[in-house]
Amino acid sequence: MTKTMTYLLGMLITILVGIWLYLTLCSECRAPVVDPVVNEPVAPVLPEATSYPFALSDMDGDFTYTANDNYNFTISSPDILMPLSQKVSDGIVGLRTYFGEHPGKVLDIIGYYTGDETNTTGFPNLGHARANAVKNHLVGQGITSAQLNTMGELKDDMVPKQDVYKGPVAYRIHGKSATADDELEALYEKTKNDPLVLYFETAESAINLSPTQRQKFADISRILDKMPNVSAQIAGHTDNT
Repeated sequence: MTKTMTYLLGMLITILVGIWLYLTLCSECRAPVVDPVVNEPVAPVLPEATSYPFALSDMDGDFTYTANDNYNFTISSPDILMPLSQKVSDGIVGLRTYFGEHPGKVLDIIGYYTGDETNTTGFPNLGHARANAVKNHLVGQGITSAQLNTMGELKDDMVPKQDVYKGPVAYRIHGKSATADDELEALYEKTKNDPLVLYFETAESAINLSPTQRQKFADISRILDKMPNVSAQIAGHTDNT
């Protein structure tokens, strides 16, 4: 037997021994999880999808309403999935009646979002954008925007169901703060003195907002919601290129 043949035979034996050792010693690495009772493979357990109710309650009043349904959103989207359930629609009617009788009441709308989602809106985070979508819908149902506050909250433990987050919105009803008007006036003066200025690339009409610009956008939206006598001027410029 030549040296070459001996060398090749040695390599073949080494490979075969390695395969035998892998199959013998690492069989547990490849084996599926088995139920010891029925001795059958067990399917992996997936996390249960989260779901948050449409729950309204005035801790200082006598209004309360809860429905298991809520506003729903797809992953990374600020758009409400329609249609709403009848139970949510009924709750909105009740809220509109209650707020009409109690103009000093305010509803905080808290939109949830996860850190894995992509925010392509003008708001500081996707949760805030979802809360704003709910606010706009409530305004369309006859509830004044002056009684609605919007904000976002990171909630990384949310689990979607087939790419849909079930009810990533929470609500708080309370009386209007004694300092709310002063805080709003201060925000108005700040925004007026430091307006939102955007710079676009040549021949472009789209822009990616910075976190600071997103916050200014949210502040302007709040001012226009709460101060009916205030208007915003938007001026766009171009050049001959």
